[in-house]
Amino acid sequence: MSSSLRLIVSVSLSLATTFSAANAQCDDEPSARKSVEGIEKDLVQLRDQQEAREEAMQRRIKEVADGLVRSGKWVEQDRAIFFEAQIRTEAYVAAEKKKKSDLDLLALAAQSVIGHQEKGDFKMACLSAADMRLILERVGATNDAQYTRMLEGIRTIAERK
Repeated sequence: MSSSLRLIVSVSLSLATTFSAANAQCDDEPSARKSVEGIEKDLVQLRDQQEAREEAMQRRIKEVADGLVRSGKWVEQDRAIFFEAQIRTEAYVAAEKKKKSDLDLLALAAQSVIGHQEKGDFKMACLSAADMRLILERVGATNDAQYTRMLEGIRTIAERK
């Protein structure tokens, strides 16, 4: 199966699973229009929430790494080696590929919102906007899992040393 066909199938499946959940907010024209008009604010809010979670995780990871360095159990080179090893793991690479695929789907959903909105089909634009929200949430969840693995990995090292 070509990558374009896989992408189309993924978008179709995403739309199908989202349809029932988003259908209520997209059921009538005024609700659909309101949802589409609020997409930018919603996406900014999701992004801000994700950034806050990332910053909190980065602080926790840094605290553990700093503690290892302060205690003499690590030198700065050990910190660099740890993070380099983390971004080379199968799980990390797979998560990056998943996020890229999801971001490709996000771009397609955004194009769908715009296209349907230009045609005045706010119900379909609303369903695509709902997809955008779900896709961005999925990217955030993948990102959270990556940070959680890093935090667990560095905590395990700290406990062993």
